[in-house]
Amino acid sequence: MKGLYRLIFVAVFVEVIICNFRTWESMGWTSYDMVENGSFLLKDGQFVTTEADKSSVVAPFREDGWCDVTAFDGMYPVKNIYLLCRYLDSDSQPIENSYVTVYMKVRDEGNAISYQLPDRVVAPEIRRTQYNRLNPCGQLKGLELTFLKPDYRDIAAVEIVACQFNVHVAFRFSLLRCCIVLLLILSVYYLRPGSRIYQRAVDEKFRGKKTVVIICLMGCILFSLFFANINPQYYYKNYRTQYHDLAEAFMEGNPYLNEKPANSLATMENPYDTNLREAVTREAGETWRLDWAYFNNRYYVYFGVVPVLMHFLPYYALTGTHLSVNASVSFFGIFYIAGCFALLWMIFKRKFSKAPFALYLLGCGMLVFCSGMFYAFRGPAFYGLPILAAAAFSVWGLWFWYGSRGEGQYPVSCRKVMCGSLCIAMTAGCRPQFLIVSAVSIFIFYDCLSDKNFVFSKQGRKFLAAWVVPALVVASGIMYYNFIRFGSPMDFGANYNLTSNDMTHREWHWDRTILGIYMYLFEPTKISAVFPFILDSLMPADCVIPFTNYMGITIFEGNFGGIVFNHPVLALPFLALPLRKYCKKDVYRTSLFFMASAVVIIVADTQMAGLVGRYLMDFGWLFCLAAVLLVSSVEERCGDNTFKMLIRSAVLISVLWGVIYEFLLAFNAHTNSSLRAFCPSLYYRVQSAVAFWL
Repeated sequence: MKGLYRLIFVAVFVEVIICNFRTWESMGWTSYDMVENGSFLLKDGQFVTTEADKSSVVAPFREDGWCDVTAFDGMYPVKNIYLLCRYLDSDSQPIENSYVTVYMKVRDEGNAISYQLPDRVVAPEIRRTQYNRLNPCGQLKGLELTFLKPDYRDIAAVEIVACQFNVHVAFRFSLLRCCIVLLLILSVYYLRPGSRIYQRAVDEKFRGKKTVVIICLMGCILFSLFFANINPQYYYKNYRTQYHDLAEAFMEGNPYLNEKPANSLATMENPYDTNLREAVTREAGETWRLDWAYFNNRYYVYFGVVPVLMHFLPYYALTGTHLSVNASVSFFGIFYIAGCFALLWMIFKRKFSKAPFALYLLGCGMLVFCSGMFYAFRGPAFYGLPILAAAAFSVWGLWFWYGSRGEGQYPVSCRKVMCGSLCIAMTAGCRPQFLIVSAVSIFIFYDCLSDKNFVFSKQGRKFLAAWVVPALVVASGIMYYNFIRFGSPMDFGANYNLTSNDMTHREWHWDRTILGIYMYLFEPTKISAVFPFILDSLMPADCVIPFTNYMGITIFEGNFGGIVFNHPVLALPFLALPLRKYCKKDVYRTSLFFMASAVVIIVADTQMAGLVGRYLMDFGWLFCLAAVLLVSSVEERCGDNTFKMLIRSAVLISVLWGVIYEFLLAFNAHTNSSLRAFCPSLYYRVQSAVAFWL
């Protein structure tokens, strides 16, 4: 108990002393009020005071969308600046929720010519954004404030309500920040490699075991759902996707979308030629739909149809309105996370009952935060939904298959085999790449399949029927759907996508493969000192060295580091051979299969589609499963305590960084979240809490 109190003290110390060090630094400073002292100078007739007592300053925007104010011209020792400003509309009324971007230029003793400082955003309702530490060379001689007029609202001017030098920064105790710091400290302390918690085995009965699992499960779900539902751009009524259009088309009995393609597309010999298509449709005054499948002068949806059949079509049929994408993401997200906890519990119970219980919890964290699956939560857009759905069906399919062994009178439960096969088959209607995991059933049921007496028995025939029939039923439906759309049961329509390159002539070029493996797995993450700290791999855009020297056309979007680089424990599958001595034969084969499947998907995604961040969701979870199997084998069979400590450290670092990494990416302007634009209040509150040194 004393240890817990000490950790709480450390968390409070961090909050009070470290996170508020600007408060203690500014104690005793003598402030200088530029508004009260009339320090604002007239610049090109730019601004006027609103009242005779000069309580504020108004700077109207010019026709070019800018306004400039000379705020100070003199000589003064400056430590910080307190700036409170807001936008005014054309009637000179304050605009609520003003997020004013201010550009500062200063002159000082070391610089006779003004130089530009980084821009800052001032939010009237977020007090911490109003303080800025200044570091001039000697005394300050001049300060200019420049504002750019936003083009999305009726904004006529900027009102500077307060502008002061050397103010005392207000103390702010953030209970939420303190609790988060405490949670991180507790996680590191109790999950450190030498902790006694690793002495508790999975099969050991101890008090609070179920409670811990439920708390961790609910924590992962709530953390994920928070980001899946916080961004209004994904639940606005005007956020319409292909799934909404497809639901309407199905209601009318059509496999194609109702929108008629541009007439000019039908006149083209190759409508998939991107540059030519753009030129032809522009000349005809028409447009085309990005990422829609175009075939025989009809638009189709090549993304998996299962989410439409499960969610969007029934909801539209019952209500006449469309289901928001984030609602479907939330459902499949809960489905996936619960499936991860269930699957790993089944694997540990059957294969690693003597492994540490803490390792089970960390393994669940790996599948949630180290698999790339959080892409669907931090930006619950249409693109990530079918992949998340496929992952959810996959983990539950594996849970059924693993759970079917050794129940009752017979070696397998046919009911669970059937449910597992149905779940795995459903992935074909979400994301066909996930079908590769169906082959793991050979390892799970190897002893049954290799026993001729069982295979030809009555129970064996039931098992084979339960294993195969659900897949055939689902495959029949999907193949029929493909046939009525594209004339071939095996054509999912991805090649007819109107995108940035001609998919029908993409072909297989091995030169892409190494680039894909590097980017998806090993590319270093770019870190900056500016919130949210993680940079897009394509930034800065004007870099001298190009992102790739591939002499051809391939799709590449900015990535944020390779999955193995960010989560070092995922390198273990590549070390499976030297770790073989710690593994049971079936575990070793299964881990190799998961790793090989992941590599195959990487190569296929790179060749067929390109280098796209969301494709981490296709294979990241497979690396996590392979790593969990190997780590658990080492824990149970390795006698080298130092090596076990190293492995535990890699797991802990991977999971903790995974949580922090996904949290920061949710606020990155270059991801699909865009919280800065669509939820600025949350963005700047988090920025001011995390970047407390500003």
